[in-house]
Amino acid sequence: MNEAQLLMFLLSRKKDETTIGATKDEICDKLGLTDRNADYKFWNLLEGLNRTLFPLGMVTKINPVNSHWHLGFQDKMEMQFGRSVHALSPRIAALLFTILILYISKSTQITLGKIQEIRNKQDVSKDVRDLEKLGFITVEDDVITLTAKIFYYIDVNELIEKIKELKDTNKK
Repeated sequence: MNEAQLLMFLLSRKKDETTIGATKDEICDKLGLTDRNADYKFWNLLEGLNRTLFPLGMVTKINPVNSHWHLGFQDKMEMQFGRSVHALSPRIAALLFTILILYISKSTQITLGKIQEIRNKQDVSKDVRDLEKLGFITVEDDVITLTAKIFYYIDVNELIEKIKELKDTNKK
């Protein structure tokens, strides 16, 4: 297996239900990049792979939550293939957005009761189970935790910027 094949394998493998790809250290280790120029070689390999993948509508991306590099679609291609979280039903997307806001604010532990209170709904347990089946969250003792899987689909930095824009718009 040559470098490109090994890199493609590492970036596309599924470790478990919520983890895709490999960390920078795993990639460097598997490719034998151990000398003092390892970082430089790593970035050159990723840049070269991105140039190759670009015409196919693909890029390498990093999941900021677990630092795993993976293959992903360019944003326009992602929407075209329906791989975006925006393809969820509006009710489930609203629930996921609520969980994300609570996660980002870290104001409190995310519980089923807190979500029901914020969403002003009597019961959100079915929607929570649906998100759990998709692998975006885990639920243990009424406490909801986001998994790293959601961050393969959502650009957290862009989400935070849009929230800031909304906040600034509401101030005026």
